[in-house]
Amino acid sequence: MRIASLVVSALAFGFAGAASAQSIQPVSYSPDFQEALEDDLGVREGAYLSETLSRYVAEALEARGLSGREVQIELSIVDARPNRPTFEQAMDRPGLDIFNSISVGGAELRGVVRNSAGAEVQTVEHRYYSHDLWHARFNADTWGDARRAMRRFATKVADAVATSAS
Repeated sequence: MRIASLVVSALAFGFAGAASAQSIQPVSYSPDFQEALEDDLGVREGAYLSETLSRYVAEALEARGLSGREVQIELSIVDARPNRPTFEQAMDRPGLDIFNSISVGGAELRGVVRNSAGAEVQTVEHRYYSHDLWHARFNADTWGDARRAMRRFATKVADAVATSAS
C-alpha cells in the first residue's frame, strides 16, 4: 500500500515538473461554482477537478512540445456537473445510488494565456455537457463528462500557446 502511494506521489510531482517551464496558475472557480462546491458537491471535489484540469493542460502542452514556452496560464472552472452523485451528495441524500443514479454531466471552462510580460495574449473558453442521459450512462464514474470537457479544453489551451508565440 505504501509503495502504491509513493508511486502516485511521484507521478503527481512528475506532472508538476512538466508544467514548470510555463506557469500554470492555481485553478480558480466562478462564484456560483464555489457555492455549489460548498453547498452541494463537496469541497474535496473541487480539489480533484483542479488537479485534473492542471494535469491535462500540462500534458497537452508537453505533448505539443510547448512546455518550454514562457507564458502564464490562468485556468478557471466556471461550472462542472457530475454524471454520478458525489460523495457529499450521496451522504446528504441517502436515496441517491452512487452506481445507478446518472445525470447529464460536463463542464464550462475558461483560460487566459499571458505572455512573459503579463499581457493577455488569448482567452480560451470551452463548454461541453452530455446531450442526454443515453450518452451520460456510458460514464462509469462521477466526473466522466467533466473530464472529457477538460481534455478538449486542454487541447484548445495548447493551441492558444502555440499561436501566441508565432
